[in-house]
Amino acid sequence: MLTAEICGKAATLVYTLLAARMLSQQEFGAFSFALSFAALLSIVPDWGFDVVVVQRSSRHPDRLPRLRSASLTWKTIIGLPVMTVSALLAGLARPTPEARTALYLMMAAALLDIYSNTNRSSAAALQRQGGMALVLAVQRIATAALAIATLLLGYGLIGLTASYLGGSVIGLVGTSITLRRLGVPTRFGSVSWPELRELFASAWWVGVGALVLMALFRVDMIILAAIKGDEAVAAYAAAYRLLETMTLFTWTIARAVLPVMSSSSSLSRVRRGVEQGIAVAAFIYIPFAAVSLLEAPAIIRLLFGPTYADQSAPALRWLAFAPLLFAVAYYGVSALLSQGRSVRMVITAGAATVVNIGLNLALIPSLAGTGAALATTLSYLVESVVVLWLCTPLTGHIRIWRPLLAPAAAGLVMAAALTILELHIVLEVLLSGAAYLAAWIAIVRRSAPEQLAVLSSLVKRK
Repeated sequence: MLTAEICGKAATLVYTLLAARMLSQQEFGAFSFALSFAALLSIVPDWGFDVVVVQRSSRHPDRLPRLRSASLTWKTIIGLPVMTVSALLAGLARPTPEARTALYLMMAAALLDIYSNTNRSSAAALQRQGGMALVLAVQRIATAALAIATLLLGYGLIGLTASYLGGSVIGLVGTSITLRRLGVPTRFGSVSWPELRELFASAWWVGVGALVLMALFRVDMIILAAIKGDEAVAAYAAAYRLLETMTLFTWTIARAVLPVMSSSSSLSRVRRGVEQGIAVAAFIYIPFAAVSLLEAPAIIRLLFGPTYADQSAPALRWLAFAPLLFAVAYYGVSALLSQGRSVRMVITAGAATVVNIGLNLALIPSLAGTGAALATTLSYLVESVVVLWLCTPLTGHIRIWRPLLAPAAAGLVMAAALTILELHIVLEVLLSGAAYLAAWIAIVRRSAPEQLAVLSSLVKRK
């Protein structure tokens, strides 16, 4: 899964970087807005149904076909009217016909993706995710190929978003075929109203929490577009896209860990899952923080071009620690979900989102994208503190300092190397990254050998 996510995100990043260079700043902002708006609205039909499918099917695999069918039924009942009406209403406020069409295409893609999510969750419940990982990689690479072709042929914003829709079609077909090969049939005819009602009731608090969490992840783009316009969204999106790309490690590890947590009644095992997830996240995200803090303009210039270098660099600096804080919060939320503590998840998400919206409204008028970045990082900090506090009665004290100590010390070595070296940014990152890895290995061999074992387990099959 991790390999597939890396391949997929790399492909996505390639066409995003090309789009930033070939589209006007307003068009790139319109694409970023459409992507954020569609992702935010798609949470309504998603509504936590897939989490319940994983929770219950992990313990009782024989229930999977009926639970999957019930989830797909609810998504259709809710999704078609919600996504259609939202697209039409939001389209009225878009500044150009092209931006409006792009929004419609992205909303259609998001509707297809929520069905694919159910298929992936069904495979996760069986803990057989290799085929779905391959489909995800194929979908992302195919989307990138279509997007690059349409951009080079001059189809612009419409071609880019149409490519995204085409990739969603490929993903839905691929996940459906893969799930059928795993022996999970569709049983719409046998789904009864009591089963649908039970699924909705079970998913209620999960859905509320998921909606609030997605608002935390996406609402800054919506507020920024409303206050500052699509050009400001484009400048912020250049920095935010790097944050979004880095979160692939968090999503992937959590998707693999959640079924294991859900199938276990051992709270110490749940706590270890959180600590090990944080250990992997810290190993990956602290180097990102070092590079973002010290080399933000050079990184933006290298990836997105000189147009965005000065505009986006301050936002990237403020987002430096956001991936790590997001990971800490997300693994804590996964622990709560695995043990059915959905209300605590809602409390966590609600506190962070209230902070996020308040800070965005206060900071964006004067700081634009930089204010949105500051609001994002502080919100994830609040979420991390709250979720760890709420997990303590359930799992015991989560020793967050242990997984952070070695990467933090090695990160200082990397920061020193970045400061001393006066080379091209690619060489600086490679050499300082090598120094980080050497320092980290030397530290964990003595102080925390279990962290080395966790990372080794990601590339070994036992």
